[in-house]
Parts: sequence; structure tokens; C-alpha cells
Amino acid sequence: MKTKIMYLHRFREKEEVKTAVDHYITFYIKERYQRKLGNLTPKEYREKIT
Repeated sequence: MKTKIMYLHRFREKEEVKTAVDHYITFYIKERYQRKLGNLTPKEYREKIT
């Protein structure tokens, strides 16, 4: 996980940290465009090949 998320936000409770990490993981796995996948998101790539 990118450490900048931790430095850019001031979290007051553990639950806020957990939510931020969950959102980042979701973004990284499903929404991030990747050059090696033809500039598609992983989700778009999986839909394209199935």
C-alpha cells in the first residue's frame, strides 16, 4: 500500500484506517489502469477475456 495515504490523512480512529485501506485495495485490484493489460482496469480486462 502506498504510504502517502497514511501521511496525507489524519486518522482519528482505527476504523478510519481500516476503511482507507479497504478502499485503496479495492481501487488497486479493480479500478487502476494498467499498461500491461492494454490500459484497461483489471476488472475491464477480465470482462473482455471472458
